[in-house]
Amino acid sequence: GTVTTIMPGAFSGCNLITKLNIPASVTELTGAFEGLKNLSTITIDENNPRYMVVENCIMEKKTNTLVLSNSNAFIPEGTVIIGEGAFAGNINITSIVIPETVTTIGARAFADCIALEKITLPKGLVTIEKEAFLNCSNLTNVTIGNSVKSISKRAFLQCDNLTAIHITDLEAWCNIDFEASS
Repeated sequence: GTVTTIMPGAFSGCNLITKLNIPASVTELTGAFEGLKNLSTITIDENNPRYMVVENCIMEKKTNTLVLSNSNAFIPEGTVIIGEGAFAGNINITSIVIPETVTTIGARAFADCIALEKITLPKGLVTIEKEAFLNCSNLTNVTIGNSVKSISKRAFLQCDNLTAIHITDLEAWCNIDFEASS
């Protein structure tokens, strides 16, 4: 048979994988590659209807969703959504620049990025999904802009060293939905 789906967590923690080749038949792979810290080369069959490679990252064509970043923690220009688990387990990230085009940070997007210390969220960010920064144990500093409308429960769970949250607009902060369950 032909492989069409790679389930979430399928290759989680397979640290020896350095190259990844996705055939045209695969149309679902969200969260399948969390923690591939030695991944250096990603290729996708050019006939794949859903996914493409941009700057050695897996992108979903229709939604401009970053599905999997490369080991250098790069976010391609034009990215709108940082997908579920896109950076999860990347132990090399200490800080990251998120493009202004990003409106959503998906579930577990930066989970277990234990070296991440500082993040400035883009001005157009609207949603931070559940456990987006789970166990970013060295995260000390976050800046949240006035466009954020929803921060899901447990978004910053186990960020034990988070000591500073910078708010750019107090009124906007007071209107954030902290009960979101997505």
